Amino acid sequence: VTTTTDTHSVQSEPSAGAAVVAEPLAVVAKLWALAGGGDGGLHLPLEAMDFLTLTGSEPALPSSFALGTAAQATQAVAGLAAMELGYLRESVSHQHAVDADQLQPQQQYPQRQRVAVDMLEASMECTSYFTVDGKDVEMWAKFSGLYPCADGRYVRIHANFDHHRDGALALLGLRPHQAGDEPTVPMPEKSDVERRLATWQAEDFEQAAADQNLVVAALRTFAQWDSHPQAVAMRQAALTGVSVPTHVTQPSDLDLDLATASLFSVTRISADHDHESLSLPPLTAEDRPLSGLRVLDLTRILAGPVGGRTLATYGADVMLVNSPDLPNIESIAETSRGKLSVHVDLKT
Repeated sequence: VTTTTDTHSVQSEPSAGAAVVAEPLAVVAKLWALAGGGDGGLHLPLEAMDFLTLTGSEPALPSSFALGTAAQATQAVAGLAAMELGYLRESVSHQHAVDADQLQPQQQYPQRQRVAVDMLEASMECTSYFTVDGKDVEMWAKFSGLYPCADGRYVRIHANFDHHRDGALALLGLRPHQAGDEPTVPMPEKSDVERRLATWQAEDFEQAAADQNLVVAALRTFAQWDSHPQAVAMRQAALTGVSVPTHVTQPSDLDLDLATASLFSVTRISADHDHESLSLPPLTAEDRPLSGLRVLDLTRILAGPVGGRTLATYGADVMLVNSPDLPNIESIAETSRGKLSVHVDLKT
């Protein structure tokens, strides 16, 4: 990968209070190192990054956050990991053919595929437009959104799920929907929520909602976030060990410190050497890298379902397991692309 100013973003001096954005290649290198390091890591080879091409620059979409960098880097790492698995599977098949003296004259030793990710295209992949039964889906429910508070700050209420909506309304002293209500019984209006929140301090309402397992977030400036206990913990834990200079031309030459703490870790299920790892069948020319892999997706909201969707994108057979007794919304369909789906009632 050649890092040049026309394929990777070059950040100017940030304004006061703005976030400092890392180069996309540096973010990819850090994520690749974090996933591959440690005793339980995936042992991802750094030379695989030589087959990565990143194009585009910030701002990919209007935002105070580096959305383009986040989208591009994560999708690049997913693509590289899938490419590496496909390469390994093809290499094993090739070696078996050599050992069995069955190698055909036209067969060449497998080569890694190149992964190319454009920042704008990656960003648009993270947006959502879909229909259910031919009808557009409202992404945000009536009471979801931003509300001003008494201290001039804002809170965001997530009320897409009915139980989150009803809990937030009850916390504000408003009557939520009751089972058995007649259609003529009026629900509170958004203006009622605005009036009640005008008497709350933003962080007080955030904490009161959290105490009741509701989804509410007080908006913060960069400075306020930097002083938050979670931000302090993040600074202490991670994102300090890898530095990629802008003049780097060969990521495989980077000296990455894998001993630094990180925000996430990867544990191999097969790390217990008393158990054999699963052997995957050889790939055909029509297969994707994860073809033949079967996955049960038992996750619920965003992070897990998107992970399952990513596995399905690269060829895995993913079965989403849901329950008729859990709250569900139509937008779950957006993170279920490419999956099989089943409802399991464990109460009967």
